[in-house]
Amino acid sequence: MSRDETERYMNVQIESQYWKGLNGSLMSFLYPAIYTVTCRLNIRFFPYDRQNCTLTISSWTNSKSALDYYADAEVNMASYITNEEWDVKSFKIYRHEYKYACCPEPWAILQASLVIQRKPLYYVVNLIIPTSIITVVSITGFFTPASTDDDRTEKINLGITTLLAMSILMLMVSDQMPTTSEFVPLIAWFYLAIIIIVSIGTFLTSVVLSVQCRRQYGRIPPLYIRYYFFAVIPSLIYLSVPQALENLWSELDDDPVNTWRRKRRPSHPAKTTCLFKEHANKSPLPQRRDAGFRQSTVLSRHAAFGRSNSIRMIDVSSPSSPAMSQRSGSPSTTQPQPRTLWEGTMSALTGTNVMLRTTSASYSREVEEMRRRRQCSLEWEFLAAVLDRFLLLIFITVVMLITMGLVVVGKLAQLSYDNPDEPFL
Repeated sequence: MSRDETERYMNVQIESQYWKGLNGSLMSFLYPAIYTVTCRLNIRFFPYDRQNCTLTISSWTNSKSALDYYADAEVNMASYITNEEWDVKSFKIYRHEYKYACCPEPWAILQASLVIQRKPLYYVVNLIIPTSIITVVSITGFFTPASTDDDRTEKINLGITTLLAMSILMLMVSDQMPTTSEFVPLIAWFYLAIIIIVSIGTFLTSVVLSVQCRRQYGRIPPLYIRYYFFAVIPSLIYLSVPQALENLWSELDDDPVNTWRRKRRPSHPAKTTCLFKEHANKSPLPQRRDAGFRQSTVLSRHAAFGRSNSIRMIDVSSPSSPAMSQRSGSPSTTQPQPRTLWEGTMSALTGTNVMLRTTSASYSREVEEMRRRRQCSLEWEFLAAVLDRFLLLIFITVVMLITMGLVVVGKLAQLSYDNPDEPFL
């Protein structure tokens, strides 16, 4: 006889029912034993899962009439050693009687219900929190304007590195989870969501880079984009417009808010036409003349003024002067008249004035074009900065909500389990 069999019979307590006027005896099994039980695990809410393992104790050959089983309602847990991964929520034994078609007598069956709950602290500290921190750091790196490179191309490398880190953590989680294809565990949904967020962040980083590179085309953003992203959204994300850009807007009279209001302001074409006709009737000559017309008028006036003054400066004592011949009305006026000192001076001054005006106009056009190019570059830069800040706040909020959602759903799942005190059916 083996040692297990010997200890089994040596640790059985038998109480006869003869003295109670009953047949049979009451046997108590007091020997220690190790039972291996296979439980079907439900890891839908892993690592906040709770398992219910059922142990069935009964006789294969004897019915209730020959062998009846009774057990205490509560299992003695005084000698239980606390486990580092599981908490025992309850361990109770329930007695059932089943009647089969083969036998007229029912069969007594004991079913022990062991309810255990996983401790999630290990997974929260070593997997969930580090993953959330890595994701927040990577998202901050994605959508931060500060960069060592003017084009911020190193953000793409950061996104790829973060995806590799997420893949390694996902492998660690999959090694510790039971293999199942019936459903996706809760922590797997968490990692899938984090990987999707990082992937979308990498894609949107490329979009922001493309927006920043549009400054090289020399076209400012559309008016509705300038209004919403330069006037509305920056006030919501605590971002201010650069002072250099505000100065350019004031110099060029191209502020997005004022331009948007002027465009949205309703126009009255009929009234404008009437005013134009009335103004045309009052002043037949337009008030604005081109530069050439003004220059020709000024030249004619200066020429007339020069001629009238030159007549006064001519010596009247000379009989052969051209002025005297003109006054006398002599026909000898075919020879060219010599230019006086006053006429030469005024002509030189007029030519110099025209040259100065032409140079000033050309310089003004170059300065305005330079300001426009500077405005275009600053506006695309500021638009990229606004997109960075806006997407940064959105992604950080989403990561925090997903992390908190994992914890809240896990806790609610633990509360939604069936009452372990309820008898097993």
